[in-house]
Amino acid sequence: MKKLIYIEYLKAFSMLYIVGYWHLFNYTSAFPSYNNLFTSKLTLILLGLFVLLSGFLVGKSSTNDSSVFGFYKKKLFRIYPLYALAVILFYLYDLNSSIVSIKSLIFVSMYLGPTPKTLWFITMVFSFYLITPLSMKWIENPIKFLAMNSFIFIIIFILLIILKTVDYRILLYFPSYCLGLYCSRYGLVTRAVNYKVGVLSLLIWVGIFLIETNSWTLNQLKNIPLVLSFSYLIFLVSHLNENKLKNFKIISKLSYSSYAMYLFHRPIYSSLIYLYFPSNNNEQVLYLMGPCLLIVFFLSWAIQKLYDSMRYTKFYSRTN
Repeated sequence: MKKLIYIEYLKAFSMLYIVGYWHLFNYTSAFPSYNNLFTSKLTLILLGLFVLLSGFLVGKSSTNDSSVFGFYKKKLFRIYPLYALAVILFYLYDLNSSIVSIKSLIFVSMYLGPTPKTLWFITMVFSFYLITPLSMKWIENPIKFLAMNSFIFIIIFILLIILKTVDYRILLYFPSYCLGLYCSRYGLVTRAVNYKVGVLSLLIWVGIFLIETNSWTLNQLKNIPLVLSFSYLIFLVSHLNENKLKNFKIISKLSYSSYAMYLFHRPIYSSLIYLYFPSNNNEQVLYLMGPCLLIVFFLSWAIQKLYDSMRYTKFYSRTN
């Protein structure tokens, strides 16, 4: 698949926000108001953008898979080993319990919670991968595609009500994944999906947001139009302005390292804080945003590079 510079930018800056701001300030009390209404909504949007990108890229690549088994094998081989290593590290660092870790390793924690700290996102995305072959089967017919995924959404919603252990975030981000799949086949601008529809979806969220409800879960699910519209609009604007973006190596490396950065930044932060941590709040912020963030980036790049070289070597040895 052709290298898409705008996607590299989106992945790089979104991951920098998550790792270098949203999660970084968990480790210091220097900025207690970092989690506010604006940043919490921005976090939802950027995670939704990652999900949309995942659907888009998976949809683009899945057309080359000859079978459902081939699709699952490719995805498992690409994401599972590093994910499993991260799950083990989170357990060893006492970030997740043994039960949560086991559920995470077999990808059931989103349905049979509790979900793992931070790693829930990867567990969720993989659960979307599981239904991708079914969704792609119907994608040639947009009406059937919409009907099938709406049916899946309703089933998950019913499970959430009945089991009480289903994580609401799987419903929050599922529409974004489906939109990514749709755009991978039909493009970012169609009669059904375009700038006007995105703005309309945003206006719908404003109306829904003003409606008060006593249900915590419904209050969270009210953000679906927000996540869906903003993630799409950011994706669309970036796509339309790709020719204005320069191909910087640092952006490519950040994008390339984004998966490993997400998986391993918490254990790396914890290790660095254990070795040294200033007592002054301002110095803590400088330490975290300076040396710590740089080390997270370089180690993540090295981990991803080493893993990819091992995958390539194994594949090459099998074909010779």
